[in-house]
Amino acid sequence: MAGPNWRREADWERPLLERLGDLPVRFVRWQNQFSAVSAALAAVLALTLIVDLLVGHPHIQRAAVAGWIASYVAFTVLPLAFGRRYPQWLGLVFVVYLTFWSVYNLLHSNHAHMELNALLEAPMIAVYLGWFYRPWLARTALMLHLVLLTLGVAGRPASEDHAFSSELALLYAVLIAGFCLEAASSIRLRAEREAWHDPLTKVLNRRGLSQLGGEAIARARQSGAPLVLAVVDFDDFKAVNDSGGHAAGDDALRACSARWEQGLGEDDLVARTGGD
Repeated sequence: MAGPNWRREADWERPLLERLGDLPVRFVRWQNQFSAVSAALAAVLALTLIVDLLVGHPHIQRAAVAGWIASYVAFTVLPLAFGRRYPQWLGLVFVVYLTFWSVYNLLHSNHAHMELNALLEAPMIAVYLGWFYRPWLARTALMLHLVLLTLGVAGRPASEDHAFSSELALLYAVLIAGFCLEAASSIRLRAEREAWHDPLTKVLNRRGLSQLGGEAIARARQSGAPLVLAVVDFDDFKAVNDSGGHAAGDDALRACSARWEQGLGEDDLVARTGGD
């Protein structure tokens, strides 16, 4: 306990301005990509409504718009406050919240601005879901969102001041949202693969083995099926590098990994956890 206590005392002994200057750095370090993007999504939507409130238009409900702005500000602050601990289920709660108000505005608002806001949110939600959630969950959530938007457009009261077709705008929103979801999911899967796989041999690295191996252990415990772990260590691997160079060692690792992967079953894993 002496080390941490000493550091805390040393922090308090530093000048106040110096300690305040460290706050932005600590704040940034407290965040991760998920918390930052979650906050950014809510902030963009809040700014959109602020612009609507400032510019104004006929039939605008200022009290309701102010309430939505306050809620989006809250959803901006919440991820930043949680930082790295911001749970993914709260991100889904925000998506459900957006879906509810989008459909509500489509059904109860007779102004084109609110309809456009509801439809333009769909691609942003698609990117968010595809970026941070597994493909099956992201596709299911987006499909429900788009189905509810469709029902909202279908049940929307007729209006003569529309300068565009609601159905055509909905079609554009669906197509763009679908593209955004698949693009974001593809980027996520590629990043996940690079993070979980060894760049030399293309088999799992230590991180990938920890994740997928943990899932395999959980399945084996649940089903009672046997689980076998084989640890392989090359004898005199240094001699291969010394005699043929590191390229020869790399070739040996790639060849062995490829041979082992050829004999894999559906649930089998090969990983590289060390230098050889």
